[in-house]
Amino acid sequence: MSDADDDRVELPEEIHEVPLHVVDAMFRGPSVTVSPTSQTLTTQQAADLLEISRPTLIKAPEQDQLPYTHSGTHRRIALTDVFDYRERRWHPQSAAIDAVPVDVDETSDIDESLTNLRRAHNTVA
Repeated sequence: MSDADDDRVELPEEIHEVPLHVVDAMFRGPSVTVSPTSQTLTTQQAADLLEISRPTLIKAPEQDQLPYTHSGTHRRIALTDVFDYRERRWHPQSAAIDAVPVDVDETSDIDESLTNLRRAHNTVA
C-alpha cells in the first residue's frame, strides 16, 4: 500500500450526488458544464446558456430582471443569477403551455397543435 492510499478523505453526501446530477443532465440535454457558481459570464455566454439571443438577454438587465456588473465597458452576469432568471422564466411559460388545451392524436392537425403551443409560449414570453 502506498502513501497515496492512506490519503483518503470522507466526502459529504452532497459530493456523492454530483455525478448522479451530471449523468441525469447529460441524458436530458446536449451538454453538461461543471463550473463554480461564483463564475461570471459574458452576455453572449449567458444568452447561449439560456438558449436565447443576446439582444433578448440584454433587455433583461435593462428591465431590472437580471442583475449584472460592469467589467470595463462589458456587462458580466453571475452564473447563479442566470440560473435564477431561467427558473423565473420557465415556470410561467410551462404553466401557460400546460393551460393550452391541446389534444393530439392521429387525427389531429399537427400544424394547428403547433400553432396553439407557439401562441401560448409567445403569450408568456
